[in-house]
Amino acid sequence: MHFQHPPSKKLIIITAIIVIILSLILLKVFYLDPNKPLVYEFTTVNKVDLTQEVSVTGTIVPKDSADLSFEITGKVKGIYAAVGDSVTAGQVLIKLDTTELDAKLAQAQAAVDTSLADASKAETQISEN
Repeated sequence: MHFQHPPSKKLIIITAIIVIILSLILLKVFYLDPNKPLVYEFTTVNKVDLTQEVSVTGTIVPKDSADLSFEITGKVKGIYAAVGDSVTAGQVLIKLDTTELDAKLAQAQAAVDTSLADASKAETQISEN
């Protein structure tokens, strides 16, 4: 039987040095030729406006919202804001028709006047007696 011995360290080092030297020589010859002129590439830069559009789907949620209601019911006389409008505190959004309320107010005022007249009449009768 014949056994092969692994290569010695000395042989491996010598082979590595030879490979490195050959690599350096090839690099100098093919890539670092002093007679070969350097080549530069130039380009002109132009200023342009960039526009980017994004198309997405989703749900829009308001930053603030409020549920509005009236203290009384009635017919709407005027609408002064639309859905999506920005509004400020105290701004009139809707006016109600107050024709019925005005009539009821006049009726109530007449009743008050009648009551005051009756009270005055009663005071006069009391003071005469």
